[in-house]
Amino acid sequence: MALLSLCVYTVLYGVTQWLRTGRGLFRTFGYLGSIASSAIISIVFHTGVSDHGLHVIAIIMTAVSVVALIITVADRRLMAQRTVGR
Repeated sequence: MALLSLCVYTVLYGVTQWLRTGRGLFRTFGYLGSIASSAIISIVFHTGVSDHGLHVIAIIMTAVSVVALIITVADRRLMAQRTVGR
């Protein structure tokens, strides 16, 4: 009986740790995005806020989005993964 309860507690602990890892990664990338955006804003608007600076930020965001899209499309491992429920 003690071995069974130990196994059950171990599985439950593993599941909660797995869920925490997902939330932790979500928060980590949220913080990284916040740090990156504040760094870009401070670099672009270091002398003052202008329309030109806003356009520079738009160009940077577009370039980063294109790179992320290319990386996602080029990653063949994503296409090889089976979807849940199939």
